[in-house]
Amino acid sequence: MDSTTERTGDKARDEQVELRYFEERLAKSPQEVRERYSGILLDEQLRLAKENKGRPVKVSLDVREHFLNMAISGRDVDSVRMSRNMAKYWEAATSKDGRPPIGGAQDD
Repeated sequence: MDSTTERTGDKARDEQVELRYFEERLAKSPQEVRERYSGILLDEQLRLAKENKGRPVKVSLDVREHFLNMAISGRDVDSVRMSRNMAKYWEAATSKDGRPPIGGAQDD
């Protein structure tokens, strides 16, 4: 076995360990946290599938961990949607093709 194969095997094992740790962390979370997490994850999967023309999508472990942290902090699907929309609207408002910010605000 050469060093490239060993590194690939090590990386796969590390990913499996991280996934197992995440699943244990999720399983140990209170029921309401798991419900919020499931709602946030489902909303993201639906959004990505819509962008992907209905094809199934896979959400990375890093993103799933971020969603679990949001659920633990008490955020729900609606607050996540609202912050995503605010970011989208801000990007549109400050882009060169978008309208200027309200009140003449400028980036410094």
